[in-house]
Amino acid sequence: MGMAFGAEEQHGLDVHIVPVGINYTYPADFRKEVLINFDDPFSIRELTDLHKANPAKALLAFNEKVEAGLKRQVIIVNDPANDNIAEQLLVMGRNNVVLPFFKWRFDSDERRMLEKDICDRINTLAASSPESLETLKEKTGSYFSLLKKEHIMDQNIARKLDYGFLRYLTVILGLPVFIAGYLANLLPFIIPGIICKTFIRDPRFFSSVYIGIGTMLYLIYFPIVMGLSVWVFGWYGILVGFAVPLSGYLVLFYMEIIAERLRTLLYWIKKVSNPELIENLARIRVEIMSDVRVSEAELNRPNPLYRGSGS
Repeated sequence: MGMAFGAEEQHGLDVHIVPVGINYTYPADFRKEVLINFDDPFSIRELTDLHKANPAKALLAFNEKVEAGLKRQVIIVNDPANDNIAEQLLVMGRNNVVLPFFKWRFDSDERRMLEKDICDRINTLAASSPESLETLKEKTGSYFSLLKKEHIMDQNIARKLDYGFLRYLTVILGLPVFIAGYLANLLPFIIPGIICKTFIRDPRFFSSVYIGIGTMLYLIYFPIVMGLSVWVFGWYGILVGFAVPLSGYLVLFYMEIIAERLRTLLYWIKKVSNPELIENLARIRVEIMSDVRVSEAELNRPNPLYRGSGS
């Protein structure tokens, strides 16, 4: 804050502050989502007069503005005791969103707004109707226990994934590429995992350390692979060398696809052998998501623990 006021006072710069909300889905897991959103900026000149009169009050006002912007963008569960049901409902909410086949980016704020509404709903129930929240916890917990018992994933109950035929085709045609890519990237794939499992105790740091070690190792590994490729295949070896990291990424993509297809296969087996079970799970899921919906009356009701989803 001092730098912002200094830039305005000494150089006449109209510094604008932009609160940035960063929300992770599973920060300890590799290749999971991060949602980054920018709140409306505010000018430091709004606080110039206050800063000249009372710097301490200006600091407080500055922090309040930043906090308000962050709260509009960040997904928050007020009570840690509700973290478990929040995670269960967030999984269900995420499974309601149909992702593109190549899940590299989101082009809208729909996903974050969905997740924020779910957590805001939990905060609202915790403040206004603890009994309803406990009922929702029991229903959601029973639903996930039944899913776990029957080895079924919520995403299969929620929706049918797009491009199913393409996913099966990917599994069949991609097998040779998977084998070649896995063997070609075996060392930089397994060594960081062994090091992290041996030395990293806090799971929140696992993925960042894994990526850091893997990146450093690949900076050594890739030139060696490129040199050997050129030595064996001549100048065509350059193409072979560049194919190694590309095939490594395709291996990760292939493993995700085949895991999803196996889960879907198990789901269809259950659906054929025990249709009543699937119908019961679908009914319970509809009830849970209906309980989570926020009505217009609740959105407009003053509540210090409830925040709108922002934009």
